[in-house]
Amino acid sequence: MVKMRADYFTRYAVIVAFLGLALFNVGGFLAMALYPYPFSLLEDSYSEVGAIVDGNYGAGVLSVGLALAGALEFPIVVVYAREVVAGGRARSQPFALIGLAFQLLARVAVVFVGAFPTLPWRGAHDAAAILWIGGETFGVIFLMIELFRWRKELWWAIGGALVIAAGTIAWIPYATGAWEGMGVSEFVTMTLIYAFNVALWIRAYKGGAAIGKARGGTNEGEG
Repeated sequence: MVKMRADYFTRYAVIVAFLGLALFNVGGFLAMALYPYPFSLLEDSYSEVGAIVDGNYGAGVLSVGLALAGALEFPIVVVYAREVVAGGRARSQPFALIGLAFQLLARVAVVFVGAFPTLPWRGAHDAAAILWIGGETFGVIFLMIELFRWRKELWWAIGGALVIAAGTIAWIPYATGAWEGMGVSEFVTMTLIYAFNVALWIRAYKGGAAIGKARGGTNEGEG
């Protein structure tokens, strides 16, 4: 069996994605540090630190970090999608294609999350945030389903399932009123999802952006 290797564009996409993630984290933590009013992840949403209000000089920092993260994490989804459709494999990997489509939606949505701060554009911000978090979540769900179809991908599928389970549990305190704000739930969910994404990025850098059949996997109907 020929060992798979990542091509130049795949490695470029991975490096750019990590740069986007770094900017996302730096922008977020810096915005929280600069926020001039009392803030708690237990009582507020993460986006509050990006509100355009008097004295909040960190608003632009968060917006730029979110927008750049979405743009820079776009190419890695493209290279994975390229491998799914290459050689006519799309029909045999439909869930992977759907999952990647959700990821593409999420990366576009997060740019708009940054472009429309929670104040004064609450409605547009919340809509974009729902598309972002929902897109990333359903992206993992459909990739997980695809991975479960291939014996070689079993442990990756289990990892995706654990991410979804833990992320769901993280929203229970907010849904039941134990936490007034959704900040912790947002933080835990996105941290888990990005951990799964980072693992896929590293895998792509080492062995190429391929899933299931493209990696030489076999499903239940194949030997």
